[in-house]
Amino acid sequence: MHAKEKLNAAEREAAVTIPVYSQLALDPVRAAGCDIFTRDGRQILDLYGGHAVAALGYSHPRLLRAIEEQTRRLLFQSNAVALEIRAEAA
Repeated sequence: MHAKEKLNAAEREAAVTIPVYSQLALDPVRAAGCDIFTRDGRQILDLYGGHAVAALGYSHPRLLRAIEEQTRRLLFQSNAVALEIRAEAA
């Protein structure tokens, strides 16, 4: 096992990032619906939705389909360029 594999994600992140926010003592490995599943087997109802990035839950089939369809068309473009999809979403 490599040395970095012995460290958990929080320890690895702390070694290479600037601590902007304090972190919860969780080690999530996957998520579905409104639940997060941790490495130690806990299932936790995720009520956070912080920073407006996860308020739609996880792995909903319609959300996944919409993301897949959009990534096949255009994954990202700076707001220095006008985009129809961004105007529509706004």
